[in-house]
Amino acid sequence: SCTLDSWSRGKTVVLDNDIELTDDDELPIPTFGGTFNGNGHTISGLSITQSVSPAGLFGVLQKDAVIKNLNVEGTVTTSGDSENIGGIVGENHGTIESCTFNGSVSGKRSVGGIAGSNLATGIVRACDASGAIFGQSMTGGIVGENLGSIVSCRGRAYVNIESTDPSIDLSNLNLEFSLDLAKLSRADTLNTATDTGGIAGYSSGAIASSTNYAAVGYQHIGYNIGGVVGRSSGQVLACSNEGAICGRKDVGGIAGQMEPYIRMEISDGLLQQLKTPGVNVIGMTMILQYVVSFGFILPVNAPQNMIAYGTNTFEVRDFVRCGIPLTIIGFCLIMLLGMTYWKWLGLV
Repeated sequence: SCTLDSWSRGKTVVLDNDIELTDDDELPIPTFGGTFNGNGHTISGLSITQSVSPAGLFGVLQKDAVIKNLNVEGTVTTSGDSENIGGIVGENHGTIESCTFNGSVSGKRSVGGIAGSNLATGIVRACDASGAIFGQSMTGGIVGENLGSIVSCRGRAYVNIESTDPSIDLSNLNLEFSLDLAKLSRADTLNTATDTGGIAGYSSGAIASSTNYAAVGYQHIGYNIGGVVGRSSGQVLACSNEGAICGRKDVGGIAGQMEPYIRMEISDGLLQQLKTPGVNVIGMTMILQYVVSFGFILPVNAPQNMIAYGTNTFEVRDFVRCGIPLTIIGFCLIMLLGMTYWKWLGLV
């Protein structure tokens, strides 16, 4: 039974013929940990409509598991609070290679033609999806949410091309004292699609050598809409888009929004190594604080200069005439303080 994580590990399944599904009571297959070789055959008639997550032909593909050479046709339109919804796999930790999906997939979050979510160990390679994909957040033609790798895939599925603009019920607004603008703003974005892409909706992993051919997004609706990826904080390499891209904000032919987040953690030991020998950090900081306050020469050097210049009382030459002597005096003051008072305080 594939309800157990360990049952399918090490096993190999090979299809010898096409299969047409007529009973979806046992779907999705909860979890799979072995090798499933479709051998180029097709599983058709897939139909999942019940409230279940993750969902696809396979609910979860385990780490080191493989699905390859498989074609799937059907519909995955789960009800309820659906998350991690894909045509072939709902949640992928393994490898999906040389597979195709043709049909429709819809859910709320992390919705994709091949896999709903592709985790850090997951690889989706040389796959093709066609049909229609719909979701509210992180919706992609191949993968909805990608934390792993997507390589050499082709997106031919229309993604969120229908209007999802919500209607605003004025009866829900508090008009007793004033318009509830915060509620109005929430109503405007609550059900609007975000992070929509022809290959992946959101990616913090890698997308390489992949192409989208289908339309993505709806005119003036949705945020972070991209031909390849809706929102990315990962890598996008050698990808292209040939489909029409529409949206409301942050819309791009390749990426709707790129977010190269970088986090650096520096230990105290490394920080000491980075310090220049013989330079007093506190003393340098004092000097810099004085220098950045020198804004005497031009009107644009400091806000207070702009205010004075805006009164039409002073001209530029007035600032220059007064600013040069003040700058020289300030420089001399820094040198004097550096050699006497700051030195007495032990700052330099």
